[in-house]
Amino acid sequence: MPLSIAEPGTGMGTLRKLLAMVLVLGLVALMTGLGFWQLDRAAQKRALIEEQARRSSAEPVPFVWDRADYSDQRFRVVRVQGAWLHGHDFLLDNQVRDGRPGYQLITPWRSPESGRLLLVDRGWLPAPVRRSELPVLPPTGSDRELVGALYSPLGKAFSLGPVFEGEGWPRVVEHIDFAAISRALGQPVLPVILRLQQPRSGLVQQWPVSPVRPQRHVAYAIQWFVMASVLALLGTLLLTRKRNDHDD
Repeated sequence: MPLSIAEPGTGMGTLRKLLAMVLVLGLVALMTGLGFWQLDRAAQKRALIEEQARRSSAEPVPFVWDRADYSDQRFRVVRVQGAWLHGHDFLLDNQVRDGRPGYQLITPWRSPESGRLLLVDRGWLPAPVRRSELPVLPPTGSDRELVGALYSPLGKAFSLGPVFEGEGWPRVVEHIDFAAISRALGQPVLPVILRLQQPRSGLVQQWPVSPVRPQRHVAYAIQWFVMASVLALLGTLLLTRKRNDHDD
């Protein structure tokens, strides 16, 4: 009975083909998953936009200072009594509008009863031409009641550097970190921001839900799905060609 002898390299070729197939399938699964993740992000953004539109049209309600959690109060319009904490302004950096860099001007607002602090986003102002200079801040005035929409930042900001730039006032911040701002002020601030809806000279009061619109997430999803389809097609053609070559 004749013995069948495997051709040299046949086992190694099969292993390489198997590894290539696993790699292609893994990449296709990853790209497809990223596509569905982008679609989910688009759905979340649409829900936030609808929530903002619904709540922003409602009548203002009194602000509650002693809530344990404000995450479910996002975009709710409130009236809040108190007074400005003068001389302790924060400038949220890297805020671009119409291609021009600037800052969101954030000033603490103090409760008349408990002394608790609420951060108020008064609006956007342009940055000076020189990075080393800070803008001239509009005065806070003598308000005793504010009207605005509550906002809780979406997720936790990622930063490799320090929260603050410098130690003086106004203080430039890279992102909103309630714990770090509390330490800078020497007392805790509530984990929510009031976006002022009372016009202030020199400040732009426009806040999009997110710099990335839902349509862009959908476009990203389509890109991932297209790349996954192309990779799956190329992988299938390559494996089929190798099989045909082996049969020949």
